[in-house]
Amino acid sequence: MTRTDAWILAAIGSEKAITLDDLVSSADYLNRLIPSKTEVEEAVNHLVKAGLAQEQDRRFRLTAEGRGWLERFGWGSRGVILVWIELADAWNGMELPLTDPASDFMLEPGELEGAVAAHHRFVQEWIAKRKRERNPGGLRGE
Repeated sequence: MTRTDAWILAAIGSEKAITLDDLVSSADYLNRLIPSKTEVEEAVNHLVKAGLAQEQDRRFRLTAEGRGWLERFGWGSRGVILVWIELADAWNGMELPLTDPASDFMLEPGELEGAVAAHHRFVQEWIAKRKRERNPGGLRGE
């Protein structure tokens, strides 16, 4: 397993299915970095092959085993970034048994770029909303 695998596992973060847009947003939150197409594809395939995550209909979710790895490092009771970093350190170079060796997840052309664009729109909308909340009357200098 790799540090990137741990990053993407933590970005998925739940047994509830998430979209690629959600995965990109979570990955950016955790690492202040957008994963590349290769990083997403390789990590998803590693995680699925190891039985830690599932991909179905372009949605991602953790298995109970994947969630268990996060919980071993304090998921839910400690900061998510700290959990990800410690899991990444523990996983660096570790081999996990394969449960689904046939996984061959690949992103479609433009799919990651679309998710990144959606993430950027979300962030810009969030920033604009916070500015309006801080200055509801639209007065300058307040």
